Amino acid sequence: MLRVLTPFVILHFAALFSLLAFLCVLAGDDGVSRAFRFMGLIYGENTAIRILGVSEASVLALAFAVCAVLFWWALLETLAGDGAQRANQALDLAFSGAVATLTVVSLLGAAHDVAGLVPAIGIHLAALLVSYSALALIGRATLPGRIDDTAVAGERNRVGEAALAASLIRLSARNSATGSD
Repeated sequence: MLRVLTPFVILHFAALFSLLAFLCVLAGDDGVSRAFRFMGLIYGENTAIRILGVSEASVLALAFAVCAVLFWWALLETLAGDGAQRANQALDLAFSGAVATLTVVSLLGAAHDVAGLVPAIGIHLAALLVSYSALALIGRATLPGRIDDTAVAGERNRVGEAALAASLIRLSARNSATGSD
């Protein structure tokens, strides 16, 4: 279950940010409006209003695209399985990029008086936080070289048996030196 969940969560965010980038770029003048509506943001009374200029739309499309690339990279690192540390670093970078992208969205939305900004961004940030926390816990549970509880308990038993054997040898040596059994 753990090895299946991680790639699917990463795939979800990679596809989401890819779709948002494509909406911004390919939908023409209404692209950012469609991307914002897809995210749950509403522009006051008229949802078809075009509030962002070309430069702001380009920044937003670039932010979504960079974030999508980071998640695709994290997915490839996770599936390649070369090293847990490289995959975790790529995943950390992808989630950091997602938070930065949502920060850019919230700044642009606040600058243009987008209604419903705080709850929508809050929900997206909460989804990122929960996903990141779950993947971090999964990563800790499946790190190579991690000592599990059964290995620790087995080692504890071996150390205890060795200490008991050493004590019995000392007692036996002391009893034989004093001549009593």
